[in-house]
Amino acid sequence: MPAIKRPKKGSQAFYPRKRAKRIYPVVSTYPETEKPKLLDFACYKAGMTNLILIDNVKSSPTYGQEVSIPATILECPPLKVVGIRAYKLTTKGLQVLTEAWSKELPKEIER
Repeated sequence: MPAIKRPKKGSQAFYPRKRAKRIYPVVSTYPETEKPKLLDFACYKAGMTNLILIDNVKSSPTYGQEVSIPATILECPPLKVVGIRAYKLTTKGLQVLTEAWSKELPKEIER
């Protein structure tokens, strides 16, 4: 009997469909910047909602009309810097150059 040929079933948008190995994400690349500035911050996706607003793009077919767009709600916990680590680029990749820790740690960290 010949093999059945058919498209894959289900959404291929998030492939492979399996549970994550850990609960925290990893960001491996950052944009190149001219001066030091904040490039990333920690937050959690709390949910989604819809926003109703007036389209102000002149070339849009819905210009001047109310449109509904999706929006993500983020929850950002308060962060405190307790240490800084500097890296150097070697032939083996990034190596730790030095690190500095705060002399007095907040009480919330000890729990």
